[in-house]
Amino acid sequence: MKTNLNICAAAGLTVAFLLAGCGSTDGGGSSEIVIPPPDGFQHPTDVPTAIDQNKAEAGDAVAQFNLALKHDIAGQSASAAEWYQKAADSGLAQAQFNYALMLEKGIAGKQDTPLAVVYYERAARQGLVEARYNFALMLAEGRGVLEDDQAAAAWMKRAADQGYANAQFQMGYLCKVGEGVAKDDAEAAKWFLRAAENLHKDAQYYAGLCYAHGIGVEQDLVQAYKWLNLAAAADHARARRDKEVLTDQMIPEAVAEGQRLSVEFQAAQ
Repeated sequence: MKTNLNICAAAGLTVAFLLAGCGSTDGGGSSEIVIPPPDGFQHPTDVPTAIDQNKAEAGDAVAQFNLALKHDIAGQSASAAEWYQKAADSGLAQAQFNYALMLEKGIAGKQDTPLAVVYYERAARQGLVEARYNFALMLAEGRGVLEDDQAAAAWMKRAADQGYANAQFQMGYLCKVGEGVAKDDAEAAKWFLRAAENLHKDAQYYAGLCYAHGIGVEQDLVQAYKWLNLAAAADHARARRDKEVLTDQMIPEAVAEGQRLSVEFQAAQ
């Protein structure tokens, strides 16, 4: 994924379809893919207080993972990495993801991007959505693996089909610019809308732009206002600016309807 697409549109609204992580569209954008915070370590809510170390040492993957988690929470990264690896090699997808993230970020003093890709792929093939997303990012950037836009798009779509908002947003971008998939504004709008409905504020902004300019959807200023208003409420600076521009082009009744739809959407969450 190499390019950003910036399109200046009429009527004062800026259509800026760019690849970004969470919130990055507020700051001018980046040419790189940023892994957002939701893709951090996968910690279950009920960590056992008494870990059966004997079971872990005997090869029980769940016990190994729980022991790794205990060390992780205590800030003992080296021990956590050791037990995550054991659980990962026992086939536990969640451990494969956590160990991959440690390897990618150099946590516990060992950075090995190619090996991180190996473990991301193992977890991805088991269906772990965060791993599918991160594996897609590695393929897209060519980090630790040969760059492969088509494979990246395929894995991104798998994560998007599982309902993962960040992946849905990225699929919107890929369809918009035609990287790894056919260029298709209608598909782009579809994915932006799915991510928008999953409360992704960048996607809400782009959904608003799609409706404002009729990009991949029929132009609908009321829907445009709805999504820009929701993104603005989520503290998206560009959405606040573009909503003001859009409001000046709408009759009061249309603005009121857009506001009503925004409130209705928020109330349903």
